Amino acid sequence: MSEAKQTLNSIKGIEKQKEDMIQRLVRTDAHFKHQQRGEPDLTFEEKSNIALDVFKKSPALFLERFSKFLTLEDTEYFSELKGDYRIDFYVQEIVNRCKDTNKSVIKNRRYRALQELMDEGEYFSEEEMKWRDPLLFEQMIGQYASEAEKTEQMEQDIDRSDLKFSTILLKHMDTQVNKQFFEQLKEKEEEQEEEEEEEDSDEEGDVMEEDGRDKEAQGSEEKDTDLTTSERSYLRTEFLRIMQERFLSGEDSGFDYSKVDSNADYDSLDILGHDAEEKYFDDDNEQLCEGDELTDSREDTRWDRLLRRRIETMGLKTDEEIAREMIDEMGDKPLNKDDMSYPPCETITEYKDCS
Repeated sequence: MSEAKQTLNSIKGIEKQKEDMIQRLVRTDAHFKHQQRGEPDLTFEEKSNIALDVFKKSPALFLERFSKFLTLEDTEYFSELKGDYRIDFYVQEIVNRCKDTNKSVIKNRRYRALQELMDEGEYFSEEEMKWRDPLLFEQMIGQYASEAEKTEQMEQDIDRSDLKFSTILLKHMDTQVNKQFFEQLKEKEEEQEEEEEEEDSDEEGDVMEEDGRDKEAQGSEEKDTDLTTSERSYLRTEFLRIMQERFLSGEDSGFDYSKVDSNADYDSLDILGHDAEEKYFDDDNEQLCEGDELTDSREDTRWDRLLRRRIETMGLKTDEEIAREMIDEMGDKPLNKDDMSYPPCETITEYKDCS
């Protein structure tokens, strides 16, 4: 009796899966039936009946017609039909599509979270990033700081509103712990380098080690002066970029990515950003219509500004960006129309008018 009950429950579960799948399907833009002009739109019930009829005739045909509108959850229903090469093919297509979509959603959500954290300022502050990767910070920034800058940084780290001896002592202890941790990382890195050098011939290894020590000693004496202000600024920018890329790649071990990856609130920001972008271009188009007598140079400036704004807003590499890069690189060289998918233009600079 229990086995019969189990079988009945299993059948009910399968039927529920099919019902849910059909209900999701009829709310999509899937094509169910050819209609004459003027015919009323199909109701949900009519769409459901059509989909069920197709399914009863052939699950494989059902997948062929509607697979691109099905979800990963729907593939569970077809697990009992494995072995049919057509069904296996379309089920795998659904799985691959959903995986790609999920990756894209997570990537966009993390990017939005990164923007929020940048605006807040704390997570991507130099001090916080230094604690997350002290070795990289020392290699790119810390080793080039002067003694005066190091002293100034220590003074800034101390909260002026709390100058108790215990607070200063704890801060000093934190600094020492961080310093010891960095030294351990540095020693480990040097040991790895020495092991790699030992793989070469002993003679060559000795020469390389000696040269390395000489350069290290020389570098330690000149490290405060061997970089210009612009070079140090560039290294700071690169350090920030590396830390941002780590965040986007999910490599910040202390960050709870589940609060971002599964948070649909970040998706709504895409809509808000798109609305803001549309309003921006609508306003700018109105200005263009009012100023038809602008000179070519001013039109070029406006086009550049619109392009930059679009790229900044979307955060993606667009056809316009690619075209702009070509403009910068090629000037007025003729286009090879056979190799390009852009509107037909005689020269690169005319692309602005063609688009």
